[in-house]
Amino acid sequence: MDWSGVIVTASYDGTAKTWCVATGTRLQTLAPNTGRNLTKYPEGASEHEMMSAVFSRDGRLVLTASYDGVCSLTGACKKSLKGQGDDNSGLYTAFFSPDESRVLTASASGVARLWRIADGRCEWELHGHDSYMRYATFSQDGKRLATASADHDAKLWRIDPDGGVPQLEATLLGHNGWLNTIVFSPDGSSVLTSAADSTAKLWCSSSGKVLLTFAGHKGWVRSAIFSPDLTYVLTCSFDCTAALWNSKSGDFVRAFFGHEYAVSSAIFSTDGECILTSSRDSTARLWRASTGECLRTIKGHDHFVISAHFAPQSTLTAFLKQNKRKALEASSFLELSTLCRICLCRRRRLSDNIDQHTSGFAQSTQAGQSQVASVCPCGVSSGGWANTQGQFFCSDCWNLWRGKQNPESEDGKNGHGDKKAK
Repeated sequence: MDWSGVIVTASYDGTAKTWCVATGTRLQTLAPNTGRNLTKYPEGASEHEMMSAVFSRDGRLVLTASYDGVCSLTGACKKSLKGQGDDNSGLYTAFFSPDESRVLTASASGVARLWRIADGRCEWELHGHDSYMRYATFSQDGKRLATASADHDAKLWRIDPDGGVPQLEATLLGHNGWLNTIVFSPDGSSVLTSAADSTAKLWCSSSGKVLLTFAGHKGWVRSAIFSPDLTYVLTCSFDCTAALWNSKSGDFVRAFFGHEYAVSSAIFSTDGECILTSSRDSTARLWRASTGECLRTIKGHDHFVISAHFAPQSTLTAFLKQNKRKALEASSFLELSTLCRICLCRRRRLSDNIDQHTSGFAQSTQAGQSQVASVCPCGVSSGGWANTQGQFFCSDCWNLWRGKQNPESEDGKNGHGDKKAK
């Protein structure tokens, strides 16, 4: 199978789903906790909220973690890894080791565990945090671990080559809220964290010092990752946006508008051309990284979509070329713009979101950094206005926004120094 256009999503509805992202077609619905493929999630599955889902390198397996404390492998083989201690605490994440012989899990009990896939045996338990362990991951060389916790700390660990419990190397102190994610740079020289204090931070992994702080979001930063070429840092937030930043200077580059609720994950395709986000609005979205255009909205879950990941070696070059000037007609752009025009409730929510977006990144834009691409939050990409903060609106949404700023202004008049977008 060609995995280049396939993604997997995980949701609070208790399922993981695979999709053809080019068409938005659902390929398979998985309820890994039952060991079966289902066309509908089982009754009461909300008690087994799916927290993450990732592919193995060859695409043959999907690894999921759920809040009922079960880590599951589904695909060429089916296996559940159970036994998160006597408390049966829920899992936040599960990731393959670099050689894919083991699985690392992070749990609400504040413990990380390493599991051997062959026989399901837990090799060790890692303690050291005082609250939920929100994230645990390997360095690319497999010699170190990084953990992030609700106790406001991140920790770096050295793996024992003889199979013993990893040893603590450093504790990263500096966030003022609980941490959500932590990832190593490819060479392991730095780590990137995201936190509930509305920031992401870049750290030196040897000294534990903060190198850069990425600030501008108006809500929790739910995740932060490097672009494949290390040029950018991608964040997503509870302020309903994802954002791109220069990884060397920390400057804001562009934002991705369109989700109606908190964005829970954001990730690059392998070639860096596309970005995939998941949201508590029960959708996932595919974006063009270079412009901020939304290319596809994936719908089909019945609850929050908590994570979305590309299949291995994911490149969407052909899809991007095919959709450069067309295909948007069949995508969520038209659907969203139509909803924006005909649904009063949708328009009110959008109006509120516009206020939030324009205030959220105003400082970065005014500081001379790159402006947001000419795409309205509703999805329309032409025939509108741009305000002084660099945010583009279609004509209908412009009237909504301008009306809230100056309710007595007449149509066609503009007293804010804004200009018609070209």
